[in-house]
Amino acid sequence: MKAQTHILFAKLFDSGGSNSHFKLLVQYFTSANIVLVLENKDQLTYLENITTERFKKIKVIPWLPAHVQTRYKQTTNIKNILLLACAYLKILLLSMRYGLSDITISSVEPERYLYLLALPFVRVRYILHSLPGPAMSPFTINVCNVFLGARKQIITVSNSMKNAITENWQIAESRSKYVRVVYNSLLDAPKQSVQLQSKSSDITVMTLGHVDVRKNPSIWFEAAKTLTIKYPSVRFEWLGNGPLLTHFQSLASDFDNIHFCGHSVIAQQQLKTATIYYQPSIIEPQGIAVLEAMNNKLPCVVSNVGGLPESVINGYNGHVVSATDVDEHVRAISSLIEDKDLRKQFGENSYARYNELFTYASFKSKMDAIYQCA
Repeated sequence: MKAQTHILFAKLFDSGGSNSHFKLLVQYFTSANIVLVLENKDQLTYLENITTERFKKIKVIPWLPAHVQTRYKQTTNIKNILLLACAYLKILLLSMRYGLSDITISSVEPERYLYLLALPFVRVRYILHSLPGPAMSPFTINVCNVFLGARKQIITVSNSMKNAITENWQIAESRSKYVRVVYNSLLDAPKQSVQLQSKSSDITVMTLGHVDVRKNPSIWFEAAKTLTIKYPSVRFEWLGNGPLLTHFQSLASDFDNIHFCGHSVIAQQQLKTATIYYQPSIIEPQGIAVLEAMNNKLPCVVSNVGGLPESVINGYNGHVVSATDVDEHVRAISSLIEDKDLRKQFGENSYARYNELFTYASFKSKMDAIYQCA
């Protein structure tokens, strides 16, 4: 990237893939060139935990409308329109202050700040990390079909996500080419990755992510129960916080080899002790944790949802299974438990596929094609 100021909207969390992507963007734009826009002061605490980088400026703008709704009574619609006009003026002046700086909105909430695609004179890219549903209002559909073009683009993390966006937001075919796919990547990924095990005779099946409905912990737990009974030396570990963590920790307390470990600040290091990576999500835009597993030469068992089948090719670097068929999960993991050579081959293929598609160099190349051509 050229050394120019860039305005970046982001929402931060205590952990998760969106934070990893935020660090990618900071690396790409260079922190000293970023004017970071946050929605409230609480976000500053998360920022301190995510990065020590120094930004050109950090602005907290709590009053910006998140979405545009036009289905209310007339007086409310007028109020919303006035607030929207103030938002456009505020952000346009901010961009002008830095020489009509480009704007990127990194959003985990579909349609949040999407209206900024209509901002005049400024190049705007909207990065979406979460699966969108049908458009909340006709305004979203109109913004996409009127303003998407070389200077106003949507970026997402998998082809599955692109298809969901174009379908749910009713984006015309002529505009859909401006919905771009840039796969997630990892920062500071080692050139050589060595798979380690805490005990040579043990097998650890590991999962990273929030313990919530989207990640499918119920199926995970059922598969873990079946497999640890069949294979007493196999250990299942789930690293991550989430609203269902306490519930599943209680359920797992009766099983010696099933562990919901909670959040770990060294999850990436712990991943090196895994033998098999397991991601049974029912919703997954792409899955950064799967990329981390692939970079660690792990065979993967993932569900056939979202962007997971774009990372894991069934029969090449792992098994792709139905998200809801626990028996299929058990068979897939069993085949890897019982076949060391297959685990090794899938692991090598995982690493090869990671280096083919998901390195930072690949991420940067695709971002350059978007940011340096308009």
